[in-house]
Amino acid sequence: MTDVSQANDGETRQSGTSNSGGTAGGGETTADKFKSQFASFKSQASDKARDYAGQGVTRATDALDEAARFLEDTARSVEEKMGPQYGRYGFSAAESVSGFADQLRGKDMDELVEDVRSFVRKSPAVAIGAAVGLGFVLARLAKAGIGYEANESSQRGQSAAPSAGGDTAPASPTTTPA
Repeated sequence: MTDVSQANDGETRQSGTSNSGGTAGGGETTADKFKSQFASFKSQASDKARDYAGQGVTRATDALDEAARFLEDTARSVEEKMGPQYGRYGFSAAESVSGFADQLRGKDMDELVEDVRSFVRKSPAVAIGAAVGLGFVLARLAKAGIGYEANESSQRGQSAAPSAGGDTAPASPTTTPA
């Protein structure tokens, strides 16, 4: 019976003899290889996450700019119909949204992450509420998107093959008006 135990330096000892962990000449151990590969994967995942987050920020700022334009258009309409005192609120909201988009555009990912962390530390209840609200909106959008895709595919299936009752209209009229 052989006694297998781990030494502190990662080498495996069997029956009192030293084995270098599968590498010739006492090189890198299996644990060291694993740590190295894990660090590489962690770095790759971090880089991918930063890329995706950057793309998300770009999309978010574009959406915020579009929302600001919508608010300005709405404010003009309100101002024409109800007066400048009411339109001012819409213009103020549009300016706030546009300013937030500019702030977002001017920061790098490390600053944004730190801002989010500090916000969550200062007001965890608001952060949790925002996360729940965002999750609800995303779930509704996903559900609506799935329903839309199913509806589109069923409509394509119906238009490709006429129904058994023959109630589909011809593509062009067969008679000319008199």
